[in-house]
Amino acid sequence: SRSVLFPLVTSGFSFTVLKTLHNSNLFGSIVNSYSLLVVPRFFMTCLSFLIDYVIYRLSRLWGANPWNALVLLSSSHVMLVFYTRTFSNVIEGALFALLLLLVAMDVKPATVTQHHRAQKKRNHKHLIGIVLISGFFNRPTFIGFALVPMLTWLSRDQGGKFRFNLKTIILNSFGILSSMIATSFIFILTDAVYYGLLFFNSDWALTDENAIYKFIVKISQHLVITPVNLIMYNLDPKSLVAHGSHPWFTHLTVNSLMLFGVLHFSAVVTSIQMVTGKFAHKAGSQKQQWENKLAAQFPAVSPFTGYIVLVYFVPLFILSVFSHQEARYISPLIIPLVILTAPKYELVRWKVVVVMFNVFGSVLFGCLHQGGLIPCLSYLEKTLHSNTPIVDQHKHNLVFYHTYMPPRYLLNIRKDQDSVRIIDLGGAEVSVLHKTVSELLDDVSFKHIGSDQDMNIYIVAPGTVQEVVKNSGLSLQTIASFFPHLSME
Repeated sequence: SRSVLFPLVTSGFSFTVLKTLHNSNLFGSIVNSYSLLVVPRFFMTCLSFLIDYVIYRLSRLWGANPWNALVLLSSSHVMLVFYTRTFSNVIEGALFALLLLLVAMDVKPATVTQHHRAQKKRNHKHLIGIVLISGFFNRPTFIGFALVPMLTWLSRDQGGKFRFNLKTIILNSFGILSSMIATSFIFILTDAVYYGLLFFNSDWALTDENAIYKFIVKISQHLVITPVNLIMYNLDPKSLVAHGSHPWFTHLTVNSLMLFGVLHFSAVVTSIQMVTGKFAHKAGSQKQQWENKLAAQFPAVSPFTGYIVLVYFVPLFILSVFSHQEARYISPLIIPLVILTAPKYELVRWKVVVVMFNVFGSVLFGCLHQGGLIPCLSYLEKTLHSNTPIVDQHKHNLVFYHTYMPPRYLLNIRKDQDSVRIIDLGGAEVSVLHKTVSELLDDVSFKHIGSDQDMNIYIVAPGTVQEVVKNSGLSLQTIASFFPHLSME
């Protein structure tokens, strides 16, 4: 299970607004698959503008051109597609941006006086603690994104000097401990209430003389830290098989190029330039000419270039350790990347390449990739809620096969509506699909009730598995098809 606080704040708030407008009867019946899709996305789009603000501030602090960085950010298909969706990665990206900004404001450049740095050093420690824990409860992978900025912040002594030693890190950790504990308590309590873990039989408390002690014990037994549960789930080999595994280099090569394109290539060249500039000898005219040419094509951003390179590549390597690697998992890295590559946007040929790449990426991820599923859900929602007696007299089984986990809320099904059953088979073998459908047909609870009750089984699957499904022995009829749809899993 995942922590529910951020979904409650984002999608939950959007649904509350929709429900309020629906109950007011000012706009008629506005709760449908379209409004349930668009309103939460509008909320997330508004949230993404926080990243624009952070990019502007960070660019000023790190000596980059803020307008070039903002143009690169706003034109990126990562922002246009992924950061207008209700992904937990959007929250992760926003928190990552906030953490980078808070650390950058506390760790001032060397041009600022030592007294001023010492005075400002701990101004944002409580906010940093809140952001750190919030990111961890949202997605445990946030620790990978936070590693470099947090080590930078923790390694500064009271005078603002960088001292990377255990004593300094431990002393600075105490400064954010209180805010981390308080934030953790809020998340744990919210999750416990939502999942019903705090509601247990407490009649014994009225008669037992040790009621307070036993109550505390009961509470401690029922509280669950959802990120730990998620980590344990992902460590289970069976879970990895269910979600699919990828080669360790998928993030480093395929996903990073699909999301960032030439920006990733630029970051790689910049890191090579840093290594050669630091360790290679300067002797030799031919080598000097090569270095000058490289510097002209890939100019350094600022004295912070090395730090930004680490902020980008360290999370990339950490996330590559995990076998399940989806492209959206590294989407928060667009934040340091646009600042790192901002100077290169002055070159006209870069602008052409960047624009063409992002147009292609927007079409691929925004329209083609799994593009038929949302229209299909809209079609099913209209079918399930059509005002005909036939619909009310049917049981409906929706079997999703070789699609990502369907956003069930788009079907607009009430909790007490037991006439609809949703089964998500993921990327299972066709034998599992055949077995599932056969069990539904044989299920006594779904057999005819009287003479009017009937049952429908809808199989939602991409066209790439259509022939396999037909050859499995199932008697199927195509009701509707939706184009375009591209499955890259």
